[in-house]
Amino acid sequence: MLSPIAIDVALVSNYLPILQRLFPFWKNRPTYLVLSDILFLEGGLFLFFGALIAGVVLYNAWSPGWMALFVKQVFHWKIVKKAREIPASLIVGLILIGAGIIYILAAIIVTL
Repeated sequence: MLSPIAIDVALVSNYLPILQRLFPFWKNRPTYLVLSDILFLEGGLFLFFGALIAGVVLYNAWSPGWMALFVKQVFHWKIVKKAREIPASLIVGLILIGAGIIYILAAIIVTL
């Protein structure tokens, strides 16, 4: 998830004139600002898709009836164990959110 940061650094440093011709917004801007913009955009996309995936999983799994059942049957270990299982898609969503936060922090650090 974090290896594209190194790829972004290599691409921006090698192809900055091409990027500046393709996108007029980046014309006459230093390399670190272009890299910061790209990292911020990628971080935002990771945050968006991670929140979308994790939110859908949590919305489907955590219905109000489930909480009442969990509170009522708190000492029933099979129900508790089933309720504690984490779906793989939730883990993927949380990893994407974490990667998005790292990308945004890297974009902020690049500008310093």
